[in-house]
Amino acid sequence: MDGKWGSWRMFPLILLMVVVLYWRQLVTVAVAIALVIVLTGCSTLPAEIVTVRVPIPVPCEVTEPARPRMDTEHLALSAKVDVQNRAMRAEIDRREAYEGQLRTALRACTAPVATSVE
Repeated sequence: MDGKWGSWRMFPLILLMVVVLYWRQLVTVAVAIALVIVLTGCSTLPAEIVTVRVPIPVPCEVTEPARPRMDTEHLALSAKVDVQNRAMRAEIDRREAYEGQLRTALRACTAPVATSVE
């Protein structure tokens, strides 16, 4: 690309001439750009830290209570009515106690986890 200034070999010389002739303007422009960059950084608002609490699933560490032996399950079909009645009444008390143990285990698994205050 030969033109008025010759070939590209003259480019460093031309660049040097521009820097020598206009060095004050170039320094002024560079300082102005640096000041604009620095001052725009100071004018922005600082980042606000926001704490977001997110529930995290935690495995339940409670063991399931053992199921008690129910009297009516092992009762003979030919048992008398009085024996069956006693077994059914005893089973009601055992089943209610077992249900209470199950509710306690369930409450331990569904209770909210205590959070630490920061």
